Order: sequence, then C-alpha cells, then structure tokens
Amino acid sequence: MSALWNLVNIPATLADISAPSTVRVASPVTGSLYAAFSCLQGAITGSDCTWSLTINGVAVPNSTVTVAVSGSAAGTVDSIDFGQMAPPQINKGDTLGFVSAGESSTTARVQFSAMVRT
Repeated sequence: MSALWNLVNIPATLADISAPSTVRVASPVTGSLYAAFSCLQGAITGSDCTWSLTINGVAVPNSTVTVAVSGSAAGTVDSIDFGQMAPPQINKGDTLGFVSAGESSTTARVQFSAMVRT
C-alpha cells in the first residue's frame, strides 16, 4: 500500500465541460496515475458528458468518465481509479490533458484533479 505522501495532486480547471475542449498541465513528477477526479462547478443539462485523459496528446486507455446529467449540480464529483488496471505512467514534464467530449448543454466550469503515485 502506498503512503499518502507518495501521492502528488495535479489540478486543472476547464472553463466549460459542455464544450469539446481540453485543458493541459505539465506533470511536476514522474510516476503512475493513481486516480483522476472531476468536480462540477454548476449543473449540466441536455445529456450526459464524458471526459478522458491524455499524456502528451495520446489517449490514456480506459480513462473515459461519464458525468451524468441526472442529479448534476455544483459539487458533483466523478472519478476513475487506476488501481484495478495497469496504471498509466507519466514523466516529469509530460503534458497531462483532461479532455471533455462536450456532449452536454449549459456552460459549466469543472475542476479536475489527477493523483500521481511517485
């Protein structure tokens, strides 16, 4: 089991999860992706929305997360845990992308967080 101090948080904010868009951040560490989270800052409407991860522009396999329109509100959290699969590796200086497919309606900011085990 990994100690908590071996986990590094990489945060990012996307202005609108309801629009097809990507926010990119540089990884400050080398390690393996442990988990990733999204936290809505407002409700979405119309339909469910999905987001996924990329490393250096390459899609991370099995990283698609669905944000359900039903019950969505500010503070709704959705996540993926890489603990049950071979965790993707990321190097210091790699670009981590949070990609929204933008299927929903209503402008809603979203805060992302990726946990990297060093």
